[in-house]
Amino acid sequence: MLLHIITLGECMKKIYIAVGSVSAIIGFIGCIVPFLPTFPFFLLSAACFAKGSERLYEKLTSTKMYERNFKSFVNGEGMRLRTKIRVILSVGAILGTAFFLSDSTAVKAVLTAVFLLHLICFMFFVKTKKD
Repeated sequence: MLLHIITLGECMKKIYIAVGSVSAIIGFIGCIVPFLPTFPFFLLSAACFAKGSERLYEKLTSTKMYERNFKSFVNGEGMRLRTKIRVILSVGAILGTAFFLSDSTAVKAVLTAVFLLHLICFMFFVKTKKD
């Protein structure tokens, strides 16, 4: 009986593929569900697939969803204004829902800070691509 020893590199590739796959599924669900953000999940998938599987990375980056919304951002060209607005609104809706459902002042303060940092990052640090 031959024993195959899995190296740390092989194990990490499998972990990257698993995390990337789950993230991509959530990202695609986010295309249908209005309050589920797609952007962070597709970026996580792209990063994981880039480290775990070149074939899956190529498949993800060749989808129309990726090309329309994320390709220019990943290439350093910026993000379309429409995409920026969608990301800000979806994250705002999620954080706003959590804010109004929470009874804790500390949780509300953290959610407010996260939303403000999110706005500042998107307004001042993420370039807006001209269509």
